[in-house]
Amino acid sequence: MNLNKSAILCVLSLFLLSVLFTGLVASIADNRAFAAVVAAGEEEPSKPPAPPQTTQTPVPRPTITPPPIQQPAQPTNPLSVTGIQMRNEDKDGNALSDFKISFDYDEARYISYYITLTNNTNDRLKGKLGVKFIGPDGSLRRNSQSPVGFTYDDEVDVQKTLDTSGGWGHVDGGTFVPGRHQIEFWWAGQKIYQTTFAINAPESGWLTISNIRLRNETKDDKPLSGFTNRYRRADIRYLTYYITVTNEGGDPVTGKLGVKFIGPDGTLARNAKSPDDYTFEDTISIDQKSDHTNGYGNNEGNVFDIGKNSIEFWWNGRKIGSTTFEVY
Repeated sequence: MNLNKSAILCVLSLFLLSVLFTGLVASIADNRAFAAVVAAGEEEPSKPPAPPQTTQTPVPRPTITPPPIQQPAQPTNPLSVTGIQMRNEDKDGNALSDFKISFDYDEARYISYYITLTNNTNDRLKGKLGVKFIGPDGSLRRNSQSPVGFTYDDEVDVQKTLDTSGGWGHVDGGTFVPGRHQIEFWWAGQKIYQTTFAINAPESGWLTISNIRLRNETKDDKPLSGFTNRYRRADIRYLTYYITVTNEGGDPVTGKLGVKFIGPDGTLARNAKSPDDYTFEDTISIDQKSDHTNGYGNNEGNVFDIGKNSIEFWWNGRKIGSTTFEVY
């Protein structure tokens, strides 16, 4: 077969076009396959370089100091009071009230305490427990048998703990004036405990005595001494008191102030005109506060016995004040 030159060129052109078309289709298929792999979330065969890491200077952790361990408080005294109760009692120790810290004046006789003493050492403790009953005005309650600086003291013997009791007052009452009183306990010269109790005043008609001063005078009120609480027996004529009376109840009151002069042996000084239970009485009227004076004795002297004498002031059957003087 004889082909001309134009036919041969046409066949070659068709062959080349066919080859080029096949290569283009294969390239498009590869690209589509790669896109499908990426879209499916599979890892790429080649990752871009990681971003540079930021270098930070390390910060040291703060140092926390733990709080100190709290040690239990140690007793500062070899002996301590670890428990106390108080109540009103009669002279024989019979209860007149429940245990409490507030008492009515009209009912108070002996204010008694019940305490537990604890030995804080390894040794046995024996000695005197000093007790102070202190009034609302700061005065120490004492009598003729009181040791110096105390109302009284008790001998105690404590190995580990000891329950003990004590009290102060009078069979007829009147020892504790209205107000807040204090009891202190002392050991080896140190106060180891203190507590308080209250005496309630009557609702009305209550008087108090203060600023008690004494001096020796004649029957005509002429001074024979300065104000003092100590006198020579031969010199005394009329032992005269000067007092301030205060009405604590609010309403004006009128009544009789009973006065007792009592000798060293407890004998009440009386004469033919003395009322029952008193040396004498004064009728007084008082709104708020007033000063009063009176006395007892004679022109010849020798009325008062040697020793510690006392004067008591009573109002409506209640002792509201007292003082002492010494005769030598």
